[in-house]
Amino acid sequence: MPTYLQTKDVLNVSVSCFANCSSPENPVTINLFTWLKSGKYRDKIEALRQVEEKEKRDSLKRTLPAITPSAVFTYRKESSMVAGSHTRLIHFDIDPKDNPHIRNYADLKTQISKLPFVAYCALSASGKGYWGLVPITSPDRHSQHFDALKRVFAHYGIKIDPAPRNVASARTYSYEPAPHMPEQVMVFDLYDTPPKPKPRPFDVTAEADQERKRVEVCIQEVLRQGTYVGDSYNEWYEVGCSLANGFGESGRDYFHHVSQNHTGYDTGKTDKQFTACLRARSKATLGTFFHLCRQIGIEWKELIPLPVAQPRPTMTRPVSTTPRPPAATTVTTIAEQQARPGSIPKPDESQLERLTVEPCDTDPAECDEPELPGAVPTIRVHSFHEWQCQDPYFSQMGLASLPSYQPTNKAVD
Repeated sequence: MPTYLQTKDVLNVSVSCFANCSSPENPVTINLFTWLKSGKYRDKIEALRQVEEKEKRDSLKRTLPAITPSAVFTYRKESSMVAGSHTRLIHFDIDPKDNPHIRNYADLKTQISKLPFVAYCALSASGKGYWGLVPITSPDRHSQHFDALKRVFAHYGIKIDPAPRNVASARTYSYEPAPHMPEQVMVFDLYDTPPKPKPRPFDVTAEADQERKRVEVCIQEVLRQGTYVGDSYNEWYEVGCSLANGFGESGRDYFHHVSQNHTGYDTGKTDKQFTACLRARSKATLGTFFHLCRQIGIEWKELIPLPVAQPRPTMTRPVSTTPRPPAATTVTTIAEQQARPGSIPKPDESQLERLTVEPCDTDPAECDEPELPGAVPTIRVHSFHEWQCQDPYFSQMGLASLPSYQPTNKAVD
């Protein structure tokens, strides 16, 4: 069932007002409904509509204030939108130069008023075009709602300006004495789901260095799992800076690969973000990238196989081709040994005579040394020659055969 709301309630929202459509700074928050009803710049608008020269007309338009009908901003750019300030409105702009095929162009506002989802429609500042406001269901799908609205207008042969697809698009002040503003308006709930971009093919770098190999195995695992790195914008920015600092321009493809599985992935925005990362002075390193990968369960140490240890060469003995001699035969008698040369005699132990040795507690008498009364040890003096003759070591060397040395008192000449 379609949802209808009171038009005044739909338009009673806060928006940002700027000095002109070219000035993005110093906005002032105003009420949209009051703005639409205001005739403050009516004289300027009527004078502007009398000018035929486009350049002069555009110059006069730059003196008029402008608003952002879709949200409140601190600076007129998409990233500076105040959180939660979306008005749930998108605006459209129809220019005659884009629709030369429409023959009843002067009556176009009447035809547009038949669309139940148009909350407001009036002449543009120049008086030659039309602009209007449409309530939507999901502010998060601003651009997708606009794509669907563009399709609806195209169905009726009307081409609208693509600029309002951006939530920060501005609308110059205009005056319309009799705008289309119904009491109730239907909420526009159509939106187009953008086609998912085709995944980029990933090729591993041949002969890559160690750091690049680690990054690439992480990216391969990210693509295999169908996930992405960087859950928040700040983390995504850190990913871009770490790859930019680590690889320079060659890290751009890496950034696309780790981002492409995100539902909000956009090729143009990703390129723009990486270009900003190249220019940034971030301290993010590849360690930052590995840390963020680790947060989603991807660890390069588990993905790179350990080097396989080479088996040690085994020493093998050469196989001898010489036949082994037959085992020796054991015999028990001398006669058998003579009859079988090479046999080993092993006598029968039962035929052997065994000797029994009786234990003796005392030594025989001949082992006792004589104990003569008054006996004392005697040391006999030997000459060096006699000592040599008695020592077996010197005797074996033949020293004992040397003549003994007899000192003389003969004087040396």
